[in-house]
Amino acid sequence: MLTKPRIGMNMSATPDEQGELRLTLPLGYIDAVSLAGGVPVCLPPCSEFSDLQEVLPLLDGILFVGGLDYLPEHYGGHNQSDGELICERRDRFDWQLAGFILGKTKIPVLGICGGMQLMAIVRGGKLIQDIKTEWKNPEGNVSLPHAANERKAAEKQAYRHEICVKPQSILAKIAGNNGRKTILTNSAHHQAVRTDYPGADWRVTAFAADGIAEAIEPATDSLWAKEGRFLLGVQWHPERLLNEKFHLHIFCALINAARNNQTRV
Repeated sequence: MLTKPRIGMNMSATPDEQGELRLTLPLGYIDAVSLAGGVPVCLPPCSEFSDLQEVLPLLDGILFVGGLDYLPEHYGGHNQSDGELICERRDRFDWQLAGFILGKTKIPVLGICGGMQLMAIVRGGKLIQDIKTEWKNPEGNVSLPHAANERKAAEKQAYRHEICVKPQSILAKIAGNNGRKTILTNSAHHQAVRTDYPGADWRVTAFAADGIAEAIEPATDSLWAKEGRFLLGVQWHPERLLNEKFHLHIFCALINAARNNQTRV
């Protein structure tokens, strides 16, 4: 008898007032997995990745969550202030986890915001390290205020913008019958996957009006695509928009793929 799909999620590690690292995970991710029919499983950044490998075979899917920035050394970037970066322990753990899951398993994966960026850079992708100062849209469109600190106080959380989705993509199918070309999303990031370097076996399948990559999926000629593996990264935060069917359906797609993966094992 099949159980509800178990979805593993990485976690943030942030220092408290005494400087001791504390693990956190926004409840929005947990609620999204539960509402979609899965069982959320928190994966702590173990000091030895091999310890967690004992648990990974019990999982049916993975959700890579957002957070602060990954270390620039992963993609040839320049130095950043420590306050912008995730702690070294989480960085090391997430890098090992993503490399293992993408390269040595066949389980479904969804990446959100920084999770999408992790999926790209672990496969050799590159990032626009700061959109506001480094990105110039080749079509000349003005850059959108993707980061909350670029917007007025009243718009920091309420800000929305449209993205254009490629037809026949995983994201288009989630939207329904490939007929929906634009989707309204939120935004809370200052970095983005470079459209010309998304990483090995990835393709960009959604764009903002200023040309910023908003989603990655398996390239059409990749083994992942040929196997029909569910792999999707989105740059926005659908877990904050669960009252809107499309954004909830992104998590439902992960859970359905995880359920189908159970039947193959």
